[in-house]
Amino acid sequence: MKLWRRITRFGFRLLYNEFAWTYDVVSWIVSAGEWREWQRSAIRALNLPSESKVLEVAHGTGNLQVDLVREEYSCAGVDLSPAMGRIAARKLQGMGYAPNLMCASATALPYGGQTFEGLICTFPTEFLIHPHALSEFRRVLKADGRFAVVLHGILLRGWWRPFLDVLFQATGQGGISQDHVPTAETLGFRYIRVVAAFTASGLTCDVIPMLTPRGYAVVAVGGPMP
Repeated sequence: MKLWRRITRFGFRLLYNEFAWTYDVVSWIVSAGEWREWQRSAIRALNLPSESKVLEVAHGTGNLQVDLVREEYSCAGVDLSPAMGRIAARKLQGMGYAPNLMCASATALPYGGQTFEGLICTFPTEFLIHPHALSEFRRVLKADGRFAVVLHGILLRGWWRPFLDVLFQATGQGGISQDHVPTAETLGFRYIRVVAAFTASGLTCDVIPMLTPRGYAVVAVGGPMP
């Protein structure tokens, strides 16, 4: 198991760095085309008015940055991978948008306290439950701010659905083999470790399903505790 985890981590490192240029294609293939819908569910779950200041942690190739700008949010993004930063910047510039991106770790966000009304993150890796990352989430969010983190994506139909679940399991991201949308209570129990990590860092946290055309995304939502 330890060997498999090392192999998986190495694969992710290549995907986020040397092979970052393949990320959009790989994510589309492994999700049977649903990846972008799962990503966009974070914006719907955040449910903030336009012009709100929103930070995306681990912005990847910049697709969600484009969505945020198009919906007239004042957005910024951070990613630890310089390769992802270059791809995202070129993508935004190619569409006529000025990138507002920084190369930084989720555990040391380069912003002042209470800067953002919203924070989003999609398909985070191991940093999600790192206490330093979550304390940074809380620090940069305004007192009445909100976060939305897409934890998982589920296909409810299609021949690829069973294989996707196996893939998520194999890469250590968990999986939910089922043919229906679970309740928030069920998801809260399944992701109790995630909820506990957020709560310990001073953040409220609920885990909810957000419907997409062929399935749903599992999204953690909440904000700073009073």
